Amino acid sequence: MKLPGLVKVLAEGDERGEATLNHIARVIREAGHLPTTKRGPGASDMGVREAANLLMGASGSDIPANAAAAVEQYQSLSRFHGRRQRDFDLDRSSWWTQIKAASTFGEALQHLISLSGDERDELLRDFTTYMPTHDAVHLYRSVTFSRPEPRATITLHISNLADFEESDRVTREGQGLRFTCVFAWNGEKELQPPFRSDAKGRLVEVTIQEPTLRLLTEACARPGNASEVPDEAGA
Repeated sequence: MKLPGLVKVLAEGDERGEATLNHIARVIREAGHLPTTKRGPGASDMGVREAANLLMGASGSDIPANAAAAVEQYQSLSRFHGRRQRDFDLDRSSWWTQIKAASTFGEALQHLISLSGDERDELLRDFTTYMPTHDAVHLYRSVTFSRPEPRATITLHISNLADFEESDRVTREGQGLRFTCVFAWNGEKELQPPFRSDAKGRLVEVTIQEPTLRLLTEACARPGNASEVPDEAGA
């Protein structure tokens, strides 16, 4: 997918619209976080890395001018902790194991977006074995960006709710299984805008839900896209 298409995907779940997201994409590109290429059919395809960078810039900044700083700050967040529910062994999933093993949020976000159809089916089969159900089983990803102190939370929720993807009941405890990975600022680097811009220190959270993540996953998985993700060494 070309950059305009990637922006259009994000705009479907963002009330700011394509014009603002195009501005954000331009700021990120000028900072070197997106490839600079010619326009039209010869433009570069956007893959998992580019989708993750655009998502961090768009979700982690208050204004377009801060988008590049947001990418750089969120990329470097360190793994803080994770949480599992009950005794369901999600570690059998190589996809989730890669997310947990990522040393930075930038790497983990790329793995989150790269979920393949086979990996999704494997997780749902395992869940159905663990919790037999006659209802459809759903897998729901989300990622929350927090500031002014930068923090990112990846959440995976597996449930057999019939109206799972449309209902806010997914957020209630006790329905299905919920797993989280949290990435936080380790204090080693000085905070950049927009993380020091709010003198009152008010908490701001932006959550990207499964419908948007699914569109990004599908776009990056199309033939011709540079959809490689980091290896275990974080290359």
